[in-house]
Amino acid sequence: MKIFYYSLLSENTLLSITDVDGNIIYANDKFCEVSQYSRAELLGKNHRILKSGMQEEDIFVDMWHTISNGKTWRGEVCNKNKSGELYWVDSYIKPEFNDAGKIIKYYSYRTLISDRKENENNKFRSQLHKHFFFSKAPNMFFLLDTNGEIVDVNELGATQLGYTIDELIGKSVLLLFPSKVHNKVQELKNKCIQNIGEIQHWEIEKVTKNGTSIFVKETASAGYNANGDLQINIICEDITNHKLVTAELKIKNEILKSKLIENSVINDILLLSSTEQNCQTFLEKSLPILVNATFLNVLPRMGIFTLKDDNTLQLAANYNFSAEIKSMCANVAFGTCLCGAAAATKTTQFAQCIDKRHTIMYDDIKPHGHYNIPLLNNNTVVGVLVVYLPHGHKKEASEILFLENIGNIIATKITQCNNVLKIVQAKEEAHKAKEDAQKASLAKSEFLANMSHEIRTPLNGVIGFSDLLMKSQLGVVQQQYMSIVNQSANLLLDLINDILDFSKIEAGKLDLEIEKTDIFLLAEQVVDITKYQAHIKKLELILNIPPNLPRFIWTDSVRLRQILINLLNNAIKFTEKGEVEVKIEKLISNNDDCATFRFSVRDTGIGIAPANQKKIFNAFSQEDSSTTRKYGGTGLGLTISNKLLGMMGSTLLLKSEVGKGSTFYFDVLYKMDQGQPEEIEGLCNLKSVLIVDDNETNRFLMQEMMAYKKIETTLVKNGFEALGLIAEGKTYDVILMDYHMPIMNGLDTIKKIKDIAISHEMQQPVVLLYSSSEDETVHKKSKELEVELCLIKPVKMNELFNSLAKICKGKITLVDSEAIEASKPVILKEQSILIAEDNRINMQVIKTFIQSSFSQIKIIEALDGKEALKLYKIFNPTMVITDIQMPLLNGYELCEAIRKENVNVPIIALTAGTVKGEKEKCNKVGMNDYVTKPVIQETIREVISKWLK
Repeated sequence: MKIFYYSLLSENTLLSITDVDGNIIYANDKFCEVSQYSRAELLGKNHRILKSGMQEEDIFVDMWHTISNGKTWRGEVCNKNKSGELYWVDSYIKPEFNDAGKIIKYYSYRTLISDRKENENNKFRSQLHKHFFFSKAPNMFFLLDTNGEIVDVNELGATQLGYTIDELIGKSVLLLFPSKVHNKVQELKNKCIQNIGEIQHWEIEKVTKNGTSIFVKETASAGYNANGDLQINIICEDITNHKLVTAELKIKNEILKSKLIENSVINDILLLSSTEQNCQTFLEKSLPILVNATFLNVLPRMGIFTLKDDNTLQLAANYNFSAEIKSMCANVAFGTCLCGAAAATKTTQFAQCIDKRHTIMYDDIKPHGHYNIPLLNNNTVVGVLVVYLPHGHKKEASEILFLENIGNIIATKITQCNNVLKIVQAKEEAHKAKEDAQKASLAKSEFLANMSHEIRTPLNGVIGFSDLLMKSQLGVVQQQYMSIVNQSANLLLDLINDILDFSKIEAGKLDLEIEKTDIFLLAEQVVDITKYQAHIKKLELILNIPPNLPRFIWTDSVRLRQILINLLNNAIKFTEKGEVEVKIEKLISNNDDCATFRFSVRDTGIGIAPANQKKIFNAFSQEDSSTTRKYGGTGLGLTISNKLLGMMGSTLLLKSEVGKGSTFYFDVLYKMDQGQPEEIEGLCNLKSVLIVDDNETNRFLMQEMMAYKKIETTLVKNGFEALGLIAEGKTYDVILMDYHMPIMNGLDTIKKIKDIAISHEMQQPVVLLYSSSEDETVHKKSKELEVELCLIKPVKMNELFNSLAKICKGKITLVDSEAIEASKPVILKEQSILIAEDNRINMQVIKTFIQSSFSQIKIIEALDGKEALKLYKIFNPTMVITDIQMPLLNGYELCEAIRKENVNVPIIALTAGTVKGEKEKCNKVGMNDYVTKPVIQETIREVISKWLK
């Protein structure tokens, strides 16, 4: 192979051999002679050492692609010798393979062709030069060297630029161009040099000797002259007139198009102004027309403010305003931000960015500018048009003129809709109405506070002492009379509460206090308060709460409890037989933290006729006048409940059928917390329960409770069925037995079950479920039958589970042991309470409540705030209970004075006032708790137990 290749060589052939990476491993003498490198300098060097840079890289990419794929490549290559001189070779490259067919080296044979190339270039230059400098040629011609200096120029090229030929020869071509395009000229020159022989075209601006700009179309190429020097040949055609005509036509077309669109927009708004009578609708419809005006370089966000009074603008209409802007800019004072500045100065305000004049800001505001156009009618400001601009937008006089024309149309429309005289009169009337409303609101607040205090204070004595007397040893007739007094006083209190609550809502003096609330506890409190009345009427009161219901919600627990108690009282009042059910369920989970809850109260009462179902929600209204006479009440309960629900974002709904009953319900979205399930020790030993109850709803609810703890249940609806199962030898861990059942009541059934259990020498635990109205009878017979436990209906889930756990652990010995324990006075040794109360009757009530609930406690009495502070400093009591409205020092002032002495002593507010803000004020001055009059013994007992250990 080598012999074959070497045999092809002539003395003028340049031979080199490289490895597969292009590194030279052999070079013949001719190669060294032409390249001017010694053999020692070449060996080990890459063949790129000879690269001239005068050819496109694509040639070498093609070469390497060809030979690396085992093929022969041939082409003409411009190389550079050691001295930097260029020479052309006809190159022939062939790979050599080993026995495995793998390329191991490349052979390159080159023949010098520089003379041929030079002749070709000389011929091209000669022809081109002859063409360039043809004396009658209609274009400008230039010859440049590689440094950009002018080598030659034809007479037309010189004179058209205001020079002589001699003034240009040897000068830099940059002389003929404005400085702003010098970089571009350099780039174009380099492009010609890098692409020798290729024709390039471009349009560019030139500058004459006197500084006038002209536009030319240039055709250029690079080539070698007869001396071998590389030159750039340029033909220039003057296209200035063409450029000017084209630009002028474009400007005229844009102006014409803009005017047509402007006129179209103005006509659309004028038409809307003449056809739309409602000013508000006109303003809202005009903004989309402006936003869609394509010639305006504005953001799709606009607003219109109208004059509200002498120094305030009101946001009347907006297009795509953010919620923050609509809230923060609902009312803008004259001089405030750009909008108020436009109104105050009656001149258009412009900003291309958010600057210090933007006095209304928020965290997520995005960069933007503004046109703020004052809406003027006879030089009187009636509003402001606000247009949002892109950040950095330049002020355009044409845009401002157009927007001011639009502003005139809008101002005229506003003036037409709002007669100036009527505006002035409306301002005066509004100002007077505002003052009257403030006076009326203040008077109403003071009246509510005074009435609340004056009415509740004497009622506190009536209810408190009647409650105490009923717990003392009275005869049957005396007990009956005192019960009537207590019930009448509580009824009077309910009526007063309804009227005061209604007045507070109407006066806007009632706010919601949102706090984390145990929904199970709240529901149990509601039924505890109302169960006595239900049991008196022998109604089945049912508490229906799914065991898996989230335990905590964030709500105003006081107002939610008030609504449910109101609905329950109504249901009990209008139901003569059957049942009343309170149900709470989760409807929809918006996410892990929020859900919609439904609260419902169902009864089997008289029902409400369809024609009257809306009427009952009106204030002071019931279904008809006979209802008021028969059942009593203010007719405010449902109205108050509905208004409270409105504050919670809900409303009261009704399903009712005459003679079959009613269901009142409402849905509220609450933040929630599932809470941790309560672990009850010993309940795991409970496997099976027999439920005996004639009420189907009760049976189902108790079965659901048992299923929640995975306890198997057997359901029967009367005592006979229960006895049948026991007689068959069935045994259960516990029997849940209803007391009030037809034919054979619960106690009779328990007696027979106990007899069977004794005869079979086995034990059968039983829990009796009963209503509190049968308390005395049930307890007496339950003791005789040794019933393990008695629970008052409605059954509460946690109470039931805790009771069953005690039975499983064998800790129940007496059916009334818990009741006896609860009735004993609590012993609080070495504790003292200071009572500050200016009403002697109330002082006696509170003192009696404390003494009967707690033993060995010292009571210190003060009849005004000043005396209370003096006694506090002397005796240093462990708790202070103070009235709010007292002479000399009121409750707030007393608390502040005590807090200077002691920040830890519990201070409890005792007040007959329930107006808006009183509880907050108590907390603010440092009180620990807040109790409203009239109070009962249980309330005093709870609050003292809470704060004294």
